[in-house]
Amino acid sequence: VYTVGSRALLARMTPVVVTGLTMTLGTVMYVPLAAADMARTPWLDLGPHVWAAMAYSSFLSLNAAYLIWYTSVLRMGNVRTSAWSNLIPLVALATAALFLNEPVSGSKLAGAGAILGGVALTRAMARARADQPAEE
Repeated sequence: VYTVGSRALLARMTPVVVTGLTMTLGTVMYVPLAAADMARTPWLDLGPHVWAAMAYSSFLSLNAAYLIWYTSVLRMGNVRTSAWSNLIPLVALATAALFLNEPVSGSKLAGAGAILGGVALTRAMARARADQPAEE
C-alpha cells in the first residue's frame, strides 16, 4: 500500500520531496506514541556518541534509504522495487555478522537461500512475461 501510494506522489513530486514528506508525516504520527518515553529520557546525560548515532540514523541512513527507495519506485516501478526489498534481511544478516560478530547458523543460511530463490523466481517470471508477445 505504501509503495503503491507513493507512485501517485512521485508523478507530481521529486523523490527528495516525497522523502521529506514521508519522514515529516511519520515523525508527526510517532511522536505522540513515544511522548511518554521521550519525557523520561535523560537527554542531558546522553554522550556525544549517542547524539551522533541518533543523527546518523535519523538524517543520513533513513533519509538515504528512502531517497533510494523512491528513486527506484520512480524509475523501476512499484513491483520491481518491492521485490528487491526482500533483500533487506540479507543485508541485516551480513552486517550483523561482519560488524557485530553475530553467528550465521544453518537456519539463517537456509532463510537467505529462500529469499534469494524467491527474488530470482520473481525476476525470472517477470522476464518470461516480458518476453511473451502481446495477444491480438
